[in-house]
Amino acid sequence: MKIRLFTAFAVMGLIAAVGDPLADANEAYDNGEYEMAMDIWLSLAGQGNAQVQLRLAEMYSSGEDIPRNAEESVRWYHEAADRGLVDAQLALGMMYSGGFDVHADTVLSYYWFNLAAICSSDKSTQNRAIKMRNSVASEMTSAQIEQAQLLVRDWKPLP
Repeated sequence: MKIRLFTAFAVMGLIAAVGDPLADANEAYDNGEYEMAMDIWLSLAGQGNAQVQLRLAEMYSSGEDIPRNAEESVRWYHEAADRGLVDAQLALGMMYSGGFDVHADTVLSYYWFNLAAICSSDKSTQNRAIKMRNSVASEMTSAQIEQAQLLVRDWKPLP
């Protein structure tokens, strides 16, 4: 009985010692330990955490507490959007629409706005994405719209 009790407490202590990496990164960031926070965030993003991928994309885009890096920003926006994160999809739609950090591309802009409308569970966000998609569509040929719709039909979210 004593051995089981000791084992149970040892396991509980180990679990408590591991902690929550996201909380640890956020705490490090709040304490001004940006390098430590980035190391943890990069690890989590590499493991497929879409929320962290979006955070990195926004930081690299704005140059918030790290040097601005358009290539890394676009990379992380794509990673998060490919996992179905609506905010990242909307951001990419706007980026491709205006040529911000990417070459302007109405087909890709339409694609990302349409995916955001499909993936969102929030009616207001859906309506906003549809409005932006339709605005981009007004500048496209029917062949371009068809091309974008084919991309949407073929899309599968990453795990």
